[in-house]
Amino acid sequence: YAELLVSFTCRLFHLASPDTIAETVKSLLKETIASSHNHQYTRGYPATFGRIALNVITHHYDDLKRLFWEWDGNPLEEYELKPQLYQLIETCCLRFDESEIEQILHWIESHQYIRQLVEDNEKDAKVAALYKREWLTALLKTGNEKVAATYQKYKQINPKKIESPGLSRAIKIGHEEMSVMTVAELSEMSNARIVQYLNDSQEEKFWTDSIHGLVKVLREYVEANPRRFTDDLHPFQGARYQYQHSILSGLLNVWRDKREFDWEALLEFIHQIFSSEQFWTEHFEKPPNYRDWIISTTADLITEGTGDDKYAFDAHLLPLAEKILIVLVKKVESSVFTLEDLSSKILDSVRGKVFSAMVHYALRYARINNPKQVSRWSQTIRKDFTKRLDRNVETSFEFSFTLGNYLPNLLYLDKEWVVDNIDRIFSKQDESHWEVTFSGYLFGPRISDYLYSLLKKRGDYQKALNTDFEDQEVLGKLIRHACTGWIEDFETLNDETSLIYQLVNSNNPTLLSEMVHFFWRQRDNTPDKVKSKVRPAWRALIEVLAQKSSEAEYQEILGSLSGWLGLIDKIDAETLEWLKLSAKYVGRRFNSAFFVEALREHATQTPQEVGVIYLEMLNNKVYPDYAPTDIQETIRTLYNQGYKEDADEICNLYAAAGFDFLRSLYEEYQN
Repeated sequence: YAELLVSFTCRLFHLASPDTIAETVKSLLKETIASSHNHQYTRGYPATFGRIALNVITHHYDDLKRLFWEWDGNPLEEYELKPQLYQLIETCCLRFDESEIEQILHWIESHQYIRQLVEDNEKDAKVAALYKREWLTALLKTGNEKVAATYQKYKQINPKKIESPGLSRAIKIGHEEMSVMTVAELSEMSNARIVQYLNDSQEEKFWTDSIHGLVKVLREYVEANPRRFTDDLHPFQGARYQYQHSILSGLLNVWRDKREFDWEALLEFIHQIFSSEQFWTEHFEKPPNYRDWIISTTADLITEGTGDDKYAFDAHLLPLAEKILIVLVKKVESSVFTLEDLSSKILDSVRGKVFSAMVHYALRYARINNPKQVSRWSQTIRKDFTKRLDRNVETSFEFSFTLGNYLPNLLYLDKEWVVDNIDRIFSKQDESHWEVTFSGYLFGPRISDYLYSLLKKRGDYQKALNTDFEDQEVLGKLIRHACTGWIEDFETLNDETSLIYQLVNSNNPTLLSEMVHFFWRQRDNTPDKVKSKVRPAWRALIEVLAQKSSEAEYQEILGSLSGWLGLIDKIDAETLEWLKLSAKYVGRRFNSAFFVEALREHATQTPQEVGVIYLEMLNNKVYPDYAPTDIQETIRTLYNQGYKEDADEICNLYAAAGFDFLRSLYEEYQN
C-alpha cells in the first residue's frame, strides 16, 4: 500500500507544473530533514515524504534542483532514502557542475558507514570502501577524473562485486561472515537467550545498517508473537534501549491492528524502566536518543490504549498508567521550537506526546468513573494541569499548545475549571504563549459553539485577526473558524461585531485570500449550509474588492474568486457581473484550469453567459490554455447551442495570440 501511495503521489507531481508544487515539495523535504535533526532515524511519514520529494526533484530537476542542494546536513545519512538519493544522483549527474560533484564526493567521504570506525582495522576499512564505491558508481558516467580515481582507490581496498547498487539490501551483522538473525531463528530462542544474543552482538563493531536490521527483525517478531513477549518481559529489562524500543513499537503496532496482549505486564515493564535512575541520567552524545524514543512510544501506547472505549486496556490499570504519566511529565524536558513550525512539530515532540497522553487518559478516566459529575477528570491530572497554568512553573510551548488543542475536551472534563482559568489559559500578558495556545486551539478537530462565543466575547478572535502568526497554517485555521461560525449561524454578516464582517472588511489581502480558498475547497461536495452562504459572501467580497481592483494584491484575490463558479448551480445576471470582473485577473492565478473546467460544466445550461466570460478574459489578454480539451468542449457547446458568433470570436482571439488548439474546431463549423 505504501509503495502504491508513493507512486500515485509522485505521478501527480510529475504531471504538475514545477512552479505550483515547489513549496509543497520543499515542505516535504523540510519534514524529512527536521526528523533527522531531531535525532530520529528517517522512517514512517518523514521517510515517505522524503521519498516523494526526491523522486519529484529528480523528475523536475532543472526547476527544483535548488531544493536538493540546499539540504542541511548529509543526505546520505538518511538510510531509508538511499534508493531515491542514488537515483537522483545517477539520473541527474551529467547536469552537475564541478562544485556539485565535489559536494557529492564530500558527502560520500564524510558519511559514517560503520558505527565505530577504527582506521587500522582492515575489515572496517573494507566495509567502508565497499559502501563508498557503491555511491561513486552513481557518478561514474560524468567522466570526472577525481570520481574515477577515488573509485579505483576504494576498488583496490575492496574489489567485491556490488550487486544492485543503490538498493537497500538485506542487512548483515558485524562483518561479512555474520548473518542477521531471522524471525524464525529468534522463535527458537527463549526471551532470556534473545536478550543475551542482542547484547553480545552489540559488542561487535557494527555496520550502521546492522543496527537497523536487528531492530527491525525484533520488532517484526514482536508483532508476530505479542503474547510471547508480554508473558515474559522481565529479561528485556536488561536489553539495550534500542531493543526495548523495538518491543514497545512492535506492541503499539499490534494494538493498532486490534490484537490483544497482556497490558498489565507491559505497563509494569514500562514503569520499571522509568523507575531506573540510570535511564534518566544516561547521556546520549550522538543520535539517536533511544530514551526519547521509548518515552514517545510509551505516550503513544497510553493514548492508543485509552482513546477508544470499545478497545482499551482494562480500567483497573488506569492508576498504573497515571503513575507512568506523572513520572514522565516531571522528567521529560521541553524541546526548542520556533513559532513558525508549531503545528507540525509540537504534538509530535516527546513532551507534547506526554501531555496528549495525559488528556486521553483523563477522558477515559472520566467516561468510566465520573460521567455525570461536574468535574470528571482525575484529581491528580487536574492538580498537575492547574499547577502548570503558572507559566513560571511550566514554560514549555508544548503545554500551551496542548491546552488550546484539547480545549473542547477540557471543557467536557471540567467546564468550571476552563471558565475559571480562561485568563490563565489564554494569557494576554505573554504574547508568545497566547499565540501558541490560540494556534493549538485553532488546530483542534472541531469547533465548539460555547468556546467560540466565549473567546469571541473575550476578544481573542479579534486579536487573532490582527496577529501576524509566524506559522502560516494558522491563518487558514483562523479563517475556517470565522467562516464556520457564520455558516453555523453563530453570527450574521451584517453585524459589525461579527467575525465574518470583520474578516470581509479587514483590508488584509492575506485573510481575504484565505477566505476565498476556504470556500473554494468545498467545491467538490458542497454542503447545503455552505452553498446557502456562497452568494452573500461573494456579494460582500465583490463590494470590497471592486473598490481596490487597481491594486495587484486584490486583483489576485479577484482572480481566485473565479473558482467559486464551481460552488453555484447557475450563472445569473448578478453572478455574471462578478465573474466578468474576476475573468480579467484569472491569468494571475495558477488555478485558471479549475475556472475553465467550471465554465465547461456551465456551458450547456448558460452558453451565452459562458461565452461572455470567455470574451471578457480574452479581451483582457488572459488566455487560459489548460486543459485544452475542456476549452474545446466548451466552444463546441457554444457552436451547437447557436452562439456561433461568440465561438468564432473566441477562436480568432486565441489564434491571434498564437494558440492553435481551436483551429480545427473553428474550421469544422465554417461550412
